Amino acid sequence: QQAQRTIQYASRTDILRAIHNIVRRILLLRLPQQRAHGSATPARLTKAQRCRALEKSHILEEFLYRRASSMEDYQDLSTLEERVFRAGRAVYINAQRREMESHRRVVNGDAGQSGEESGQSMRRVLPSEVAHRLNNR
Repeated sequence: QQAQRTIQYASRTDILRAIHNIVRRILLLRLPQQRAHGSATPARLTKAQRCRALEKSHILEEFLYRRASSMEDYQDLSTLEERVFRAGRAVYINAQRREMESHRRVVNGDAGQSGEESGQSMRRVLPSEVAHRLNNR
């Protein structure tokens, strides 16, 4: 007989807190080292930086939740930091892509048109949404 293993699932709130801690740690590492300039106090985030870290944490948590193939994958804390790094890069790249597309529209003179009017959709369709749409036909 196999021994039953008790699995303790982390809630989305728990995972959001863990992501927030990872984001704050990353931001602290990127701050200019105050100690190098003779300050004895450790580096601290400003209120604005803390608010941005919380906003970024929410965005990354939502991204990870939507992209996970299963709840077990989403709740796997052993790979959370790596997944946060990858999700952060993906979110940054998508933001850059949207900015470039917006700039291209301004340069081409079709800034007043929405994505559907110009024949393009800014929203990316996820594979799960495609499958859902196909199953509901």
